[in-house]
Amino acid sequence: MHLGRLRKFGWHEKWQEASRKFFERNVLLMQADQDIFNIVIDLNPTLYFRVPCEWNVQLCAKTAPDCCPIVWPMKRPQELDCVTKPQRTLDEAFAFRPNMARLVHFTGKDKHAYLEQTTQDNSSLDGIEERLTQVQMKTRYGEAFRAFQALPLTCF
Repeated sequence: MHLGRLRKFGWHEKWQEASRKFFERNVLLMQADQDIFNIVIDLNPTLYFRVPCEWNVQLCAKTAPDCCPIVWPMKRPQELDCVTKPQRTLDEAFAFRPNMARLVHFTGKDKHAYLEQTTQDNSSLDGIEERLTQVQMKTRYGEAFRAFQALPLTCF
């Protein structure tokens, strides 16, 4: 979201108006703040900016692999060495690969199970060429989460 444009647009008033409209028909926010965003966009479609699905992979949706088939290359934690190995440039790190996951969201009741998972599936795909299933995407998310937590602060 472009914050300057939202301020000029009167975002504060718009989201409050959307909230009032939402709660005229509903008791609970089922998708948290996303419900309010959806109403604001419905009322003001010029705010909507469509991004390629690789930039908005939703692991809570059971249709994610069908709607946006992605690949997700990832080094395993034992392959990470940001202290002694030379750093890649941003161009190298984000080199264009068709259908590569760029931004992944994971909400849902089963998220905790994937974040806490300790057994490694030896049949895990390398994620470079193969399109991942829903379970594989969630497993990869958990792997990335745990790998990020294990990085030493010197990597930042």
